[in-house]
Amino acid sequence: MSLLGRWAITAILLVCSTAQAAEIARWEAGKTDQPSGVILVNAEGGKWTLAQHSNVEVASLEPTHDYYRRAEFIAKVNKSTPFPFWLVLEYVDDGYGLISVGPASQRGLRYIPWSHQWGVARLNTGRIRRATFRVDGPPSPSAGGAGAEGLLEFHINGVEYLHAIYVDDSQPEIEPVPDVKPTIQFDDAFQRDSNIGADSPLGEEAEGLAAVRNMAPLVRALGFNGVESYVQWNMERWIVIRC
Repeated sequence: MSLLGRWAITAILLVCSTAQAAEIARWEAGKTDQPSGVILVNAEGGKWTLAQHSNVEVASLEPTHDYYRRAEFIAKVNKSTPFPFWLVLEYVDDGYGLISVGPASQRGLRYIPWSHQWGVARLNTGRIRRATFRVDGPPSPSAGGAGAEGLLEFHINGVEYLHAIYVDDSQPEIEPVPDVKPTIQFDDAFQRDSNIGADSPLGEEAEGLAAVRNMAPLVRALGFNGVESYVQWNMERWIVIRC
């Protein structure tokens, strides 16, 4: 083999080795001997119990009886995490809905845009799936990403059965969206549109397209075959996009 060929193989190996995300912290249901890094809080509004679902160990979220608030998982990262990092949720895909991760206090995460979310549509496949979020930074430079106790807090909505939470230092492999049969079937073919609230102000068109990418699988699974959104046109009027 020529010297050039050996260098080419070495270069390929180096590129492949840097593409793999390194795990910074992890929590997994039922693992009592796991290292510290992520804490799943068991508190009012976020109570959960260990259970078996779809042959895997999960944290099963208890419903809330408060009409004005949703039951949600509350997790804290107690390990130093450089920004950006990728937060991955492994969940049992049971039922339909949208998963979101958001701030809850001054120590919480800042708003995560649609373009930094993947796999957030629950499609009732019954299997373990992954929702991935890119977190660019704490809520403000002065907050530094943690409170006095050094914990970064985030609240998880839209999921009932959580198998694992982990934090990676680079983007992990993004799971392809499964192709599911619509839950509502129609005998006659006709256009069924849904407005998915992905309106895009001028200059933010990419964010609107990312919202469609995340929400369209859920819309399709519920029986719709088109989405309707708006983009700003000429700074004065709005037009409709059908796809």
